[in-house]
Amino acid sequence: MVHIDTILQRVSSRILGRTVSKTDRSKFVWRLPQRTNFPSLFASEKVPQDTRDVSHMLLALEPPEDDHKVWDNSYEAVFIHRPFDLHLRAFRNSYILWSHDDFDNNMTVGYNPALAADLQLLQPLEQVLWTNKRGVERCIGMVGRLDSPHAFGAYRRQVEDIFEGSDASKANSVPHIRKVAVMGAFNSSLLHRMKSEHDVDLYITGQVRPAALEVAKELNIAVIAVGHERCEAYGLRSLASSLTAHWDDSVQSEALSELKVDVLLSSKLSAVRSTYVQIT
Repeated sequence: MVHIDTILQRVSSRILGRTVSKTDRSKFVWRLPQRTNFPSLFASEKVPQDTRDVSHMLLALEPPEDDHKVWDNSYEAVFIHRPFDLHLRAFRNSYILWSHDDFDNNMTVGYNPALAADLQLLQPLEQVLWTNKRGVERCIGMVGRLDSPHAFGAYRRQVEDIFEGSDASKANSVPHIRKVAVMGAFNSSLLHRMKSEHDVDLYITGQVRPAALEVAKELNIAVIAVGHERCEAYGLRSLASSLTAHWDDSVQSEALSELKVDVLLSSKLSAVRSTYVQIT
């Protein structure tokens, strides 16, 4: 059994890089999920306040179609990336944690040191900053080097192993990969920046943009577009691994030896395919 506050702190630490205070959390308790940049905890009024221990948890990209059957008895806690269509009945006996924008920004393609390690990119990583139309600057990606040149075909297979496939890949006459950009957006402007400022060989992103593929070809930048949903699925699997791994950090908590975490990568409950069990 693991206390729900411990789970909230671990989710927040992984997604935000920091823990959340009780004051921050209390802003979101007893409210329905809304689009926000904050991992929030919703506690159903029907959950006894002295029942805060969790032994079985579900991580889902979105509420399952048969969500009224899911939360009743199967899981004491649920994390949902896109909770916007979650029905009230789903709150019957479960704690709900959720994060949308920050999950996309920090757990998928973009500035994601855990993904960089999986891609074998060397530290230090270079952050790529971007300013939106409202003048707000945020980190939209990272650039890193490989320890040695990799043939495009071999490295593409490695990337596809990590994301379990891809939507599109183009070598664009790039024989070897040395420098890689991992970006949360794919457009002409960013491609020109990556070429002029970083001289990257490979651009890894999520969703395919046909116009941007043509620009990448002109600039001789190889591209791997793994797909939007594969990016999110990677983030969900990474969060599961973080929850069930032993952490030596500032979050003081009980051992997670009895926490089981299921991962649901589609809207079908039958698609639950992975259970992570921490053994200590």
